[in-house]
Amino acid sequence: TPIGSASIGQTHVAALPDGREVVVKVLRTGVEDALRIDIDIMRAIAAQVQRRWAVARELDLLGFVDEFDRQIAGELDYTREGRNAERIAANFAKRPGLRVPAIYWETSTDRVLTMERLTGIPIDDVAALDAAGIDRVALGRRAATFILDMVLVDGFFHGDPHPGNLLVGASGTIELLDYGMVGTLSEAHRRQLVQLVAS
Repeated sequence: TPIGSASIGQTHVAALPDGREVVVKVLRTGVEDALRIDIDIMRAIAAQVQRRWAVARELDLLGFVDEFDRQIAGELDYTREGRNAERIAANFAKRPGLRVPAIYWETSTDRVLTMERLTGIPIDDVAALDAAGIDRVALGRRAATFILDMVLVDGFFHGDPHPGNLLVGASGTIELLDYGMVGTLSEAHRRQLVQLVAS
């Protein structure tokens, strides 16, 4: 029985031979072929609309489809997701308070990702956070700081930080899950964002 299910995969709790509890993310069978058909249909429709409507050409609808295609390709490769997690973990190695699940490469492939199981409190479970004595104001500041650090300092950031991907450990540590969608910003763009925020 999966503990989580999404359009492209499912997650299951398992145990390694040494007894460590892990989460195993498995790509759904046939999902690549189904998505390829959907993206080809989207591309054909976008091309037709662009040929017939000047506004669509200005918006570059085909460009949107191409970007969606690239993003989906990244999410279908669990090896890439594991590397994304490790990169963010390395970026925050000297900044305590953010926990990224360890990746177990010996039991992972591009279609199966095995990672450390994190068991914190969902960040939007206010009653459980209060019962655990977590300072929610401090937690909010810490979460915002981590997101801003990823975007403005590192230029490599988690692209889907919704409440389902954020847990809170007993000490108030933020546990960040699901690295299938990430973004990057060049140094020049980061500098522009800093100037925008500061003005």
